[in-house]
Amino acid sequence: MRTTRKFSVGIVGAAALALGVLASAQTTPPEKPKPPTTPGQAPPTTPPSTTPPRTPPTTPPPTTPPSTTPPRTPPTTPPPAKPETPASSAVRPQATDALAVTLAEDTIQFYKDAEFKDTVTQIDGVAKSNKANAPIDLKEGLGDSLSSIRWNLSPGVIVILYEDPGAKGEQFILFGSGQTNSLSKFDFDNKASTWAWSYVGGVTNPPPHIKAGMSTMPLGCEPASSTVPDNSIQLFKSKDFEGNSATISNVTSQPLAKLNPLPKDLPDSMTSARWNLPPGTVVMFFQDASGHKQRAAIWGNAELADIDLWDFNDKVSRWAAYNISGAPQRVTSGER
Repeated sequence: MRTTRKFSVGIVGAAALALGVLASAQTTPPEKPKPPTTPGQAPPTTPPSTTPPRTPPTTPPPTTPPSTTPPRTPPTTPPPAKPETPASSAVRPQATDALAVTLAEDTIQFYKDAEFKDTVTQIDGVAKSNKANAPIDLKEGLGDSLSSIRWNLSPGVIVILYEDPGAKGEQFILFGSGQTNSLSKFDFDNKASTWAWSYVGGVTNPPPHIKAGMSTMPLGCEPASSTVPDNSIQLFKSKDFEGNSATISNVTSQPLAKLNPLPKDLPDSMTSARWNLPPGTVVMFFQDASGHKQRAAIWGNAELADIDLWDFNDKVSRWAAYNISGAPQRVTSGER
């Protein structure tokens, strides 16, 4: 009997133990004990997660269709207008060429042959070192042997080469700066024997030596014997201012350096003339409609009763005006 009781107690104790274990399994497990910390030591930190955060998907922005409007072109500014060329560098006698070399002002180079070859005679100080309004002989064997010329003259100065002594016969005229490689196209090859310079006015404060050379008329002409309106020319068919006549008024209102025909029936028929021109203005007469062949020049206030003095009777077909004073001016293009 004692043995059976012990067995019953043992069964009961084992059942109670099993129920305790089961209850413990259903409760929250106890928190893991924290490692002890040493006084003054910071508690351990949990290392950060190495898993990158999840980025939510982004919606791409709506696309804008390309514009069909052409891009706007900014307005362009036109280039500035070119300034007018001063007379001192632009004006030269008809059918001559621009100066192609450096040449000091107040200088002429005379060449014995065409194309600036053979003997050259240079005149330095054309106006500064030579007497004004008086014929000067060509020297060093150049008389009747001149074939090409270069020049650079002071504003207001004109130089005329003459065929014969005494400022007579055919002429060749220089002013401004320029050159001609052959005088044959002007029918003046191997003809020049003398030259002279004059100042025709129009320059503000010219040097004293130039001002002293002031001339109111070409050599061989006379002061006008009757009144001639300002800025005009009177042309006559016969010598001594007789026969049919015509007047060219407002001479300087015409485009400068432009070849103009003589009025009425005077082309190739003019024999005498009177004129009254502004200071600085030179008018040239031409035999040929292109500005080549024979030529002559006038300025100031004067007259010539017979242009046979220049061997020019019944030959003039064209005329042109020039301002040689160095004042800014518009030169007609295409008239060289």
